[in-house]
Amino acid sequence: MISKTFFFLSISFKIVNSDISCSTEPKCNCIILEDGIYADCMDKQLNSSPTFNENVTSINLSFNYLTYPPSNENLPERLKNLNVSNNFIYTLSLDTERMLFWKITGLQFLDLSSNKLLIDGTFFFPNIFSNFSLLESLDISGNVIPENGFPEFDRVMAPLISLRFLSVDIFDNITFGKSFEKILNLKSLKLTGVCNTSRTFIITEDFFLCLPFLEYLDVSTLEVWTNIYDNYNSFCYCSLTSIDRGAIGKLANLKYLDISNNRYLGLCGLRNITNDLDLTSIEIFRANKLYCQDSRSVTLYCDDILNLRNTSLQELYIDGNNIAIGQPGILTYLPSSLLVLSIRENRWVAGLYTWWPYDNLINLVRIDISNINNHEMSQSDSAHYPCCFHFLEDVSCEKSRIKNVKGDNTSGSCSYIPKHYKDDIQSSKSVEISEKPDPWRCFYPLGGADVHYIMVPENVKSIIMNNSRMGYAIRWTIFNTLSIINLTLSNNQFYSFIGPICNATNLKFLDLSGNRCSSLTPYFLNSLPSLETLLLNDNLLGLAGTLQNQNAFFVFGSLTNLLYLDLSSNKLSLLSKNVFWNLQKIRLISLKDNLLTDFNINVKHMPDLIFLDLSENQILYLSNDAIDGISQRTSRNLKIDLSKNPFMCSCESHKFLKWLQKNQRVFKGFSEYRCSNATNYETLIDAVLSLDKNCSSYTVLIIVILLLIIAFLVCLIIAIIHKNRWKIKYWYYIAKRNYFQHDYMRLEDRQRYKFDVFLSYADEERLFAISELTKKLEQNENFRLCIHERDFIPGCDVADNIINAIHNSRKVIFIVTPAFLKSKWCIYELNMAYMEYVVSRQGVNCMIMVIKEKIKERDIPRKMYDIRKDESYLTFPDDEEDEAAFWERLIDSLR
Repeated sequence: MISKTFFFLSISFKIVNSDISCSTEPKCNCIILEDGIYADCMDKQLNSSPTFNENVTSINLSFNYLTYPPSNENLPERLKNLNVSNNFIYTLSLDTERMLFWKITGLQFLDLSSNKLLIDGTFFFPNIFSNFSLLESLDISGNVIPENGFPEFDRVMAPLISLRFLSVDIFDNITFGKSFEKILNLKSLKLTGVCNTSRTFIITEDFFLCLPFLEYLDVSTLEVWTNIYDNYNSFCYCSLTSIDRGAIGKLANLKYLDISNNRYLGLCGLRNITNDLDLTSIEIFRANKLYCQDSRSVTLYCDDILNLRNTSLQELYIDGNNIAIGQPGILTYLPSSLLVLSIRENRWVAGLYTWWPYDNLINLVRIDISNINNHEMSQSDSAHYPCCFHFLEDVSCEKSRIKNVKGDNTSGSCSYIPKHYKDDIQSSKSVEISEKPDPWRCFYPLGGADVHYIMVPENVKSIIMNNSRMGYAIRWTIFNTLSIINLTLSNNQFYSFIGPICNATNLKFLDLSGNRCSSLTPYFLNSLPSLETLLLNDNLLGLAGTLQNQNAFFVFGSLTNLLYLDLSSNKLSLLSKNVFWNLQKIRLISLKDNLLTDFNINVKHMPDLIFLDLSENQILYLSNDAIDGISQRTSRNLKIDLSKNPFMCSCESHKFLKWLQKNQRVFKGFSEYRCSNATNYETLIDAVLSLDKNCSSYTVLIIVILLLIIAFLVCLIIAIIHKNRWKIKYWYYIAKRNYFQHDYMRLEDRQRYKFDVFLSYADEERLFAISELTKKLEQNENFRLCIHERDFIPGCDVADNIINAIHNSRKVIFIVTPAFLKSKWCIYELNMAYMEYVVSRQGVNCMIMVIKEKIKERDIPRKMYDIRKDESYLTFPDDEEDEAAFWERLIDSLR
């Protein structure tokens, strides 16, 4: 479109080389382009132009303090692009014969806008552009407007035979005369300013007569022309007041037209233009803000756009025109070629025109109805636009527009109505279906009172209705077409997201941000399987509770194709662990500016996740579960933002802080992270160093103490068990015997001892025990002996038999020999007998020890010492003469 911006766009993604020099001014940046070097000296506070190297092809000297443009001596001969806009240049020549840079004959783009040049014959003399036949773009707008006009303007421009783009201020007597017929390449014209002494201008029917090749025409003006004031010293509008019918019709090749911000033009001026557009090749038409914002509301009549249906218009913008209602049938006058319709910043109210035919708009893909009724948002003095006191002119304009309207101004329909239109809504209301509604299947009986039917042209892909003060709930909503891909309803007043949203299975972008919603059903998004971007930020979903309870499982469960989810600024303090369970394709999740204290949500099932925003929450430190869950993805290309959280510097957060430091490449802006302790804030690196010292010492000390205590207790328990091992064994077998009495029926006798003596001996003394002791004690003295080889119960444990025999014997005789001391079972019998003596018989003598062979003192067990000390013992004599005395003493001890 506007060619003067060419070299700013052309240097995109180029390399700024600080090693090369392109001028005598070191402040200038040198950028390498394909056809040379671009010298960027913009806003360097220069008072004069530096001298540039010969390989420089583009120069930007805008926003400095130059009073003269650079001269031939300053500029390279190969220069193609020169921008000296927004300086204080008041002349282009010192001799009124040649421009200061007249030798630069290859110049293609020249920007002289926003300087102090007076656009008249004194400074723009006839030959000023004679050397610039290759110039393609010229911008001289924003300079000083001549009081008496400049009739020679077209002759001054005549040498510019290659000119393709021209931008100039509108002033009195400006003409595009016969000389412009020779500029065959002029395709784009921008007329700005319109700020002559009366601040108004009328474009007459023949104004563009000599510009038949124009394709791009921009006659929009600035919102406020800052150097013009009214009688109250307020900034005022500069505006076209009229464009005569027939003026635009002269431009048969016109494709783009912008008449925006001409606040005094109104819809009367719009009607004159639209009546001519069928004579052009118009594709894009911008007619925004043709009224003062605080003036009266208006109606858009069919005659205002009557001839548009005969054009090839693709984009129509009529934003900010105070339109409150349209005449019924007005949509039928829009051409079938229309792709984009923007009617934002108006005052639309519901009416019959919204239900009228629109099936001519078969190619419409984008509708923008944003910012409805914004004029009601502020009534302060600063909201009023100055110099808008054209009430009588407005009334006169409205009268002229209403003259030809048939019937009622607001309910009377246009004369052109398609016959094939069918009211689907009315027919649907006559259908009766008894089946109950099911929000999970998106089924509802047609004509239901709680259902919102949204009727749009069948191929519409994008609907934008943000900041339009709509409310109060998004209930059951059914679209009439599957083509919708983009739906923007942000910054409205939808306090409840109920849903479901039906027949929108191809929807990929949904913006519901800024609605202060505090209620969300689990099936609201259930029927949007193609959704890729979901913006729910700046609501109050933390108060809804749906994302915290078991229903969170369903909220995003059907969004298997979701790529971007924004839940920032929702006062969320907690999220269910399964809230994102099915978002397997998600790439970005924003939970910024909430009240979260942890993020205990597994992200392992999100292989494509590249950014997780948890900044500006209330996270002191993440739990171990959260760390483990995120750690499963930190090895990949995931970035996490935890900035502006009140991290705590303490031993509790030590592990978390060390984890942050170890994986700092993952965390965006890690160097700016801070944590706080009782006294101050410190960087995480410093905090980890100090906590390593402070917390690790306590940790090691605690671990050592615990280990010592455990070791002491283990040793103590082992010692106690070892010391009382025989007592423990004894009680174990006693208890076992009591609970399983049937195993010992043969030996048990509760009233008296079953045996007088239990013999304990080693296998080596079997002959002595059976032949000698049995004969002497059992046969001769009638003592009942218990001999394990004879009286133990077969099939029972040996230990059980021993305990049972000792317990049921009045005395126990131990035949002590070296072999006895080496026998495991003999020592066992000795210890069990001692336990019987100590525990069951409470010290009553029951043990007799017979030392049959000599034993070394060091081989005698400690328990035997105790028995020898407390109980009687006998020594078997070596001489046969002494055996009689031995047997007599033994028999006496048994009685």
